[in-house]
Amino acid sequence: MLIDSLFTIRSREETPAGCTYVLAPDAGHAIYGAHFPGSPVTPGVCIIQTVKELAERSIGRPLFLRTVRNAKFLHVIDPRQATEVTFPLAISRPDEGGVAVSCVVTDAVSTL
Repeated sequence: MLIDSLFTIRSREETPAGCTYVLAPDAGHAIYGAHFPGSPVTPGVCIIQTVKELAERSIGRPLFLRTVRNAKFLHVIDPRQATEVTFPLAISRPDEGGVAVSCVVTDAVSTL
């Protein structure tokens, strides 16, 4: 679990499409010592896992990540610069039992 570890939830707001979370990265987390020493960057796989965990909180049940159709990391999340990161989740249920989630992550410094 990366929520309450790598990220702390600052706020949560229900939206017509789903839910928007504002998170604070923990610059002292061990992952930043390894990725990358002296120039910390949030790993893309951690961003995807965080979106999954937030979606689980939003719908109130565990999810299994079956497919990632599109993932682009156009900017980095540097925990020394990004004190808040916004995760706006659009959640739909295209088929029975399935959940589709879309999220464009942004911070005060850049759009990811």
